[in-house]
Amino acid sequence: MLFNKLPEDLFLPLAGQNRQIYQAVLLDLADQFFDEDLVDPFVPKDLIRSSIEDTVVKLGVRRWEPEENDSEAEQEAPRSTAEYTSRIYRRLVVTGWLEEEQRIYRTFVLLSPANSYLLRTLVSINNLEKRSYGGAVLNVLSSLEAAIKDPAGRGLPCRKRRRRRLTSVPT
Repeated sequence: MLFNKLPEDLFLPLAGQNRQIYQAVLLDLADQFFDEDLVDPFVPKDLIRSSIEDTVVKLGVRRWEPEENDSEAEQEAPRSTAEYTSRIYRRLVVTGWLEEEQRIYRTFVLLSPANSYLLRTLVSINNLEKRSYGGAVLNVLSSLEAAIKDPAGRGLPCRKRRRRRLTSVPT
């Protein structure tokens, strides 16, 4: 089941008061994690934080609604872009979107495979990507029409496939 593979609080940022901000940040972070040239799934923490900061600047975020489980200090609106960035980053780590790993003196960030798959799906939904089977259906339709028009010449491949299927069915 889906919820056995994902962190329990994963959807909190997308269901909270600041969901538009988190949505934009996650979509921009997808570029960092799904880069075609990326060899190592571990992305430096400072690169992730600068990407979040770029998103905050790009959106012109200056409004923050307190979240349900925020501490008393977090009830106040952030005063700077750096505070917005820190708050967003911490929330994504706490809710399980991002995982940190320490390597010697540097901190790296990664997405678990389940979160990565979910983020890819959310990106494709956002980009309105769809799968079309119209070409395959038209190909089958034109083959059948050709077989009807010329049963001796064009119907032979259809009969061979049908015969193969019938002979390969276990009894």
